[in-house]
Amino acid sequence: MIDPAIQFSPSANTHDYRNAFLGRVHEILQLGYQRVDVKSCSLSDEPTITGKLVESIRTVMDDPKSPRWMNFFSVEEDPPVNNGTKTGKRRDRLDIEFSSGTRRPRCRFSFEAKRLGVKNPVSDYIGREGLGCFLDGRYAAESDDAGMIGYMQSDSPREWAEKLAAQVDGLAKNHAVCKNGHWKASRFAKGPQYTFHTRHKRARISREINIFHSLLAFC
Repeated sequence: MIDPAIQFSPSANTHDYRNAFLGRVHEILQLGYQRVDVKSCSLSDEPTITGKLVESIRTVMDDPKSPRWMNFFSVEEDPPVNNGTKTGKRRDRLDIEFSSGTRRPRCRFSFEAKRLGVKNPVSDYIGREGLGCFLDGRYAAESDDAGMIGYMQSDSPREWAEKLAAQVDGLAKNHAVCKNGHWKASRFAKGPQYTFHTRHKRARISREINIFHSLLAFC
């Protein structure tokens, strides 16, 4: 379990600051998720679920009762990616991006979301337009960490976690999984209950990346 309970301040060292930032991002994600009417999303498409989730996250951030550290955070839905390969309206777009203004340059964390259900298999989640967006450097090219969110619309978290682990680890070479980066549980103290971690090489940009997979039930 990753504990983000250290003091979240610019004076913290880089390692502790990173851990705190990752923990806070996932805490906000969980708090927003708890406010969503998940049953109403059992048949919704990905953009609809993402829109409701981000709306709930903003409600949490705007709540006067929320902790003061949230003042430093912001969240964007569908922000464009400025990676130099596409311009204007042709740019790729992230699903969700968090940023924190406690340090310069700002810390950013990108999420790509995919549905998991009868008509939305694991192959969509781990494919080119899912996990592949990070592995080929299109997304989060300047970051060491990013996240995938699985919107589960059928079956149990355990079943989906097993299916995902089998595909990621079973095809480790295809997904450029690092030697010690295989699928494993890695829950944040106040984050989603079902969070997992993998680590991947990114040959095109010569930079490895940690992926935190959060499985959220919408059924």
